[in-house]
Amino acid sequence: MAWWPLNPEAAAALAATGVAVIALGKQYRDEHNHRKAVEARMSAVAYTLYHQLNSWITEAPKSPSNPAETNVFEAMKLNRELATVDEPQLGDRAGYMRIAETALQWVENREGHYKEAEERMERLVADAPEASGPIQRTVREAYVLFRCGTRRWSHERTREVPRFKELIGGYEDIRACLRHLEPAVGRDLREAERTT
Repeated sequence: MAWWPLNPEAAAALAATGVAVIALGKQYRDEHNHRKAVEARMSAVAYTLYHQLNSWITEAPKSPSNPAETNVFEAMKLNRELATVDEPQLGDRAGYMRIAETALQWVENREGHYKEAEERMERLVADAPEASGPIQRTVREAYVLFRCGTRRWSHERTREVPRFKELIGGYEDIRACLRHLEPAVGRDLREAERTT
């Protein structure tokens, strides 16, 4: 086996390269650990928010005109004529308003929870830049859907004749928000929930 002595410059370059590789490895490990810590914190917030918003959907009241449907929003969808127009032409105003008021009362009862949900959502968005790309995207999309849904509901509360289309739209936005939040909930929490 032949041995070639290194000149001092080559030895220094080799040593500097070794130090740089070690430093880069440490930097990568530190960034990876930081991202994992941020995502774990986000996971806990997303888990709590997911269950809060899911309770909004599962606790939505039955429709006074169609109690066989899952809830008032699903019942509204059945009336395609009223569920898809911006300005409904009302034949049965009293029946329409009874359904709309059931939904609006439920929305009003949720407003006390909006602030808490909004704070959780804002915490997720604030942490998102430090998370992985897929988590960043899903959190941002969930935030937009949450804001759209709650804004629709709040706006319809101010109208003389609320629109089924917008009440349903808010409901669907919150449902879509839930689908986007789910990936932000860490696997460990999802698995723990399945086993309990």
